[in-house]
Amino acid sequence: MKDTNKLQLHARLRALAEAMPPFALAGRSSPTHLEWLTRVRAAVARWDPTRARDFPAPRDCLWLPDQYLPNAVELLYTAIAELELEIPDTPGLTFAAGDVYDFFKALREVFGGAKADLLVIDPYLDDKVFDAYLADLKPPVGVRLLVRNYAPAVKPAAER
Repeated sequence: MKDTNKLQLHARLRALAEAMPPFALAGRSSPTHLEWLTRVRAAVARWDPTRARDFPAPRDCLWLPDQYLPNAVELLYTAIAELELEIPDTPGLTFAAGDVYDFFKALREVFGGAKADLLVIDPYLDDKVFDAYLADLKPPVGVRLLVRNYAPAVKPAAER
């Protein structure tokens, strides 16, 4: 698996871990809990198909949560931890609240320095990113975006 794919998968697994619904409130047929478990199972299978066989069936986690749910959650966090060991270390930047100018200046520098692939993971990314940052990229730089909240606005802009 390529490093960019590992990074994407790590981000997806992390997002699933952060979005874990409270299972104390789950019913035996809760669509929210069933969907979350199914997404985790699919992501774990993408990480390691062999280890995914140890992931309990989502319905079992809902019917017998004390017996099956801990195994599912442990496998989720194991996948995250192992991917963190495989992903190359990259320097990170931190910005204080209100440092908007510094943030966007650094973002432009990161985008401008891309040589081959650019992976942007931001649930709040909107269609303005194309005009502000991506318009100046030259081939062979490939761009992949992982967005959530403004996805309907981003898709038509990406297709232009």
